[in-house]
Amino acid sequence: MSDILLVGHAPSADAGKEYFLHCMDWWVDIVSAIEELADESYPFHEVFYRDHFLAPMSPHLNGAQACRLAEFLTERRDEGDLNQVLDRILTEYIDEDDEEREEILEDRICERMAQIDEFIEFLQACGGCQAQWYTDA
Repeated sequence: MSDILLVGHAPSADAGKEYFLHCMDWWVDIVSAIEELADESYPFHEVFYRDHFLAPMSPHLNGAQACRLAEFLTERRDEGDLNQVLDRILTEYIDEDDEEREEILEDRICERMAQIDEFIEFLQACGGCQAQWYTDA
């Protein structure tokens, strides 16, 4: 399992049909950020869980829950909280002695933010979603 595919239950637009990432590590970064940002306004552990023993946590959302997650992520992105959490998470993976550390970090944050923006678009149009695993096919 090197990639992840989320499928929409009742897509209202093409953006809601699927959300795909080629690298599971990218998804782990995104889920870690969502989990860290979650508070009483967003019930992360009620809708994110593991489908299989070694699988990362994934969302199990109905249409209303998907829209709420999109709103939550949009709010956190617009307030700058998402960027701060990604900065902290992604800093852990970069060697402190790397001369290009700041540039690498900035590139990775921009990449995750773009992926989260795509995730928000997916959530707004998916009508609910869950992960599709190879074992589910």
